[in-house]
Amino acid sequence: MYTPEEQLPVYIDTQYIYSDEDLIGGQDDFLVFVPIELKPASPIALEGFLSDMRTLINAYKLASKTYNIKWIE
Repeated sequence: MYTPEEQLPVYIDTQYIYSDEDLIGGQDDFLVFVPIELKPASPIALEGFLSDMRTLINAYKLASKTYNIKWIE
């Protein structure tokens, strides 16, 4: 801000509340991290594993909450 004697334009810089990192994948309410060692090798077994996991998570989560399953090393 400037004083009236300086007679310079008032310019206030834009400040963002959230960073890009905060907004990445912002549609999920929570993440479920699963160790990569538990990941089945075959695609059919993987689909069955994920189906069982989703069933268990859906039984305990609130209906309005969304989640994403991530494999971690």
